[in-house]
Amino acid sequence: MSALAELQSHCPVKGSIYRQTLGAATKLDKACVAKFMTQWYAFSSTIPEILCIAAMKASCEAERSNIVANLYSELGLDANGISHPELLKDLIVKATGQIPSYDLVTFETRDFLLQLKSMMLAGSSPYNAGVMLALEAVAFNILAVLKEILEKAGSRSMTAHPYITIHEEVEAAHIENTEQNIALYRDQIGEINNGYAAMLLKWQLFWNDAFSTLVVQDV
Repeated sequence: MSALAELQSHCPVKGSIYRQTLGAATKLDKACVAKFMTQWYAFSSTIPEILCIAAMKASCEAERSNIVANLYSELGLDANGISHPELLKDLIVKATGQIPSYDLVTFETRDFLLQLKSMMLAGSSPYNAGVMLALEAVAFNILAVLKEILEKAGSRSMTAHPYITIHEEVEAAHIENTEQNIALYRDQIGEINNGYAAMLLKWQLFWNDAFSTLVVQDV
């Protein structure tokens, strides 16, 4: 098992809030699904900017090259020219009938994204490598979560949407690039761990809020 695969086993995606909401549900309301997936869409739409920050702060060409390779992929330039956020938007519309709207983005998600960008702008290269490691640590877990949501919302056919299938193919390369960058800073493991731990704390807040949107609130 790779270091990243081991870290994924401790990923907060399927923590207690998952078990209380999605894990316990047998059927999901499409309006709730649209709200949940809009939180992920807000994050996905920010990834190109996050990668640009990471590339700007990179301390060597090898690290920058790996980050840019992931950015190239996120923008869809390695395949059909459709960015991953645009693919996700198409998935949300087809699965829920609703266009992801900024009005559906929670305060918690907005704050999470602002803090993430600020953290990386202030962070050192090894610190940011740790942050990127934690970002990638949810890669395969979120695909399983999205499939479960789509099935419970009555949109099983959407589990074969290009957003899902493309990520199943490219995430291994994204993870390998991130692992290569981590290897560049093995002599600064403390900074890597600090960035990783800080990002995991922010992930926990993000997932707690996002999963709560899947629950129909009593009125």
